[in-house]
Parts: sequence; structure tokens; C-alpha cells
Amino acid sequence: AGFLAAMGGMIPPATAADASAWDRGHASQARLIAGLPMQHVHLVGLEIQLAEGYKTYWRHAGDSGLPPEIDWSESSNVADLALAFPAPARFRDASGTFFGYEEAVTFPLHVTPRNPDHPVDLQITLSYGVCKDVCIPAFATLSLTLEPGREGVHAQHIVEAQERVPRPVAF
Repeated sequence: AGFLAAMGGMIPPATAADASAWDRGHASQARLIAGLPMQHVHLVGLEIQLAEGYKTYWRHAGDSGLPPEIDWSESSNVADLALAFPAPARFRDASGTFFGYEEAVTFPLHVTPRNPDHPVDLQITLSYGVCKDVCIPAFATLSLTLEPGREGVHAQHIVEAQERVPRPVAF
């Protein structure tokens, strides 16, 4: 608990409109951060911070682990939501090789509103794996309202995370 409290002290304060509350899971915490309204899409961040020595997983976790999964079915004014994955690191442990992130990761979320002129009420249930020696499931319940046309204070951070998402390359 001391680690997570210390992490909270390193994070600059944000207004309620710019970030959800942190939800603490096993050796980790997660939150949503408001970012950049683009044409008919909001770019939002799903931020996970991990205790020292812990890792979380990429969309294909490798030989072991649990990739992040989100349920956004309780959200309102959302036509579609796509979770993007920044390029992971490769790790080896007793179970084999896996792909993921250590310390912290921000997953870009592309949120398409049903009506772009109205606020989006994101209600997300997140499940993800946290690993030190064994993989432990972690869960978070997160909510954030996105106002049309309003850029959040975390926009640049989310854009940087989006830039780390691999892009298909033409042959």
C-alpha cells in the first residue's frame, strides 16, 4: 500500500474531467485519462502503473499471462471502442517467453460516440494480468465523462502512447 500511495504523490493533480479515480488492483493501479477529441473520435488513455518488479501483458501474452480485456457495455453514447497496444518488451521467466510492459503503460482507446455533439459516459470494467513470479488477475472499474471538443491535460501523453503503437508496413 505504501508503494501505491507514493506513486500517487508523483502524479500531478488532474481535474475530475481529465481523469478517473485510480482503481487499485494486485500490485497495480489503473485509471482513464481524457485526451484528444479528433474528428468523430475521442483519443483516451487507459493507464496502468505497476509496483516495482511487476509486469503486465500485451494483447498476445506469450507462453503465460493474461492480456488486458475491457468491457465497455455499460457506457452511454458509445458506438465503438478500440483498444490499441503500444509495442511491448519481451520477457523470459520460468514459464517461458512473454510480451508486455513493466512499471507503467498507457493504452490508447479510440472511442467513437453515437452522437459526437453529446458527452460520452465511459464505464469500463478492466481485467488484466499482473506478474512477478506468477500471473495474478487484477481488475478495475473505471468511469470518465468526455465532453465534445474538450482536450484533456493528458492529450500529449496519450498521443505519445499512440505513436508507440506498431503500424502495418506495406511490402
